[in-house]
Amino acid sequence: MPYELPDGTQISIGVERFSVAEHLFHHPDPSPPTSPPHQGGSIGGIYLPGLVVDAASRGDADSKKEFLQNIVLGGGSSCFESFPTRLEREILAMLPSAKLKVLAPPPNERALSAFLGGSILASLGSFHEMWISKTEYAEHGAHLVQKKCP
Repeated sequence: MPYELPDGTQISIGVERFSVAEHLFHHPDPSPPTSPPHQGGSIGGIYLPGLVVDAASRGDADSKKEFLQNIVLGGGSSCFESFPTRLEREILAMLPSAKLKVLAPPPNERALSAFLGGSILASLGSFHEMWISKTEYAEHGAHLVQKKCP
């Protein structure tokens, strides 16, 4: 697939364009790579369906049900073709009896949602109350995050 960079340089992108998203759907390999990523070596990654299931499982049964029926996709990586379908399929493979609802706004909205959310948060008058300074963290430790961000 040809692609033009901002400086006008033309590059051809092949199967690499799919491998980026695949790293979100494969369990990380704990062993060190035998070759660099550009030569086919593993770069590890996160297993996104596992993270979703883990997050849902941290609450009670009602919370888990509510969580799994309100999965909202956002961010540029969620714009890969068939991403919502793949995520739903992978989660259902782990939780076959679960009732899922994966909400996927249009890709142009998803691509900017993280930025827009951060921008809105930063513009709130109360945003400064959510900050944790280096001094506060040093004094109170990690549990301060849970106190300020329940």
